[in-house]
Amino acid sequence: MKVLLTMVSMLALCLAAIAHADRAHHTVRLDWIDVDQGDASPALRAGHATDVHTEGDPKASIQYFFVNGARPHATYEVVYVVDGLAWVPDTICQGNLEFPVHFELYLETDRRGIGRARWQFTQAELEGSGVVETYFGLRFQLWDTETGTLAYDTPCFVAINDL
Repeated sequence: MKVLLTMVSMLALCLAAIAHADRAHHTVRLDWIDVDQGDASPALRAGHATDVHTEGDPKASIQYFFVNGARPHATYEVVYVVDGLAWVPDTICQGNLEFPVHFELYLETDRRGIGRARWQFTQAELEGSGVVETYFGLRFQLWDTETGTLAYDTPCFVAINDL
């Protein structure tokens, strides 16, 4: 009985830690979708974009980008695509109100087509954006800088600048 109570107590502590972690980090992981461009963008073996929002002081928004199997020795520009805004009805992730945002962020691949990139918005940048507590559609794209073509895209998700 004592062992059972100890196990139940440990399980409760683990569940509390998981719940706290979920409150502290809101994470979305999106797989890359190959955009049909012929041989210019090979099918990936693996790849994703991860969007992490941290709570606490300071708050931040961090994005990680990863590809495995992209074109070797290539440079891709990471483009953020805002796909609809909360204050414009019927636009979030509908494809009828899209605009790209460029941050001079590039992902470079090695000889095997593996590449990584990271971007972070600080709390000050989030506060200065003017869209605090605003929902919007967001997706990420990888543009091949050599060919000028869209190589990979993610599905749209609902994001919030939740300071």
